[in-house]
Amino acid sequence: MDFIRHAPALFSLLLGIAIVECSVVVLGLSLNRLQGVLSKAFPSLMAENQ
Repeated sequence: MDFIRHAPALFSLLLGIAIVECSVVVLGLSLNRLQGVLSKAFPSLMAENQ
């Protein structure tokens, strides 16, 4: 019965981890896309950074 008491907290923890993982993936994809756009817009600027 101890597990039943801790289940909501465990579930919310797992849900929080899943949300963080998803946001990290989305942020990574958007940064990658943004870098692609920037490299097209400012080729010389991207060449200096690399």
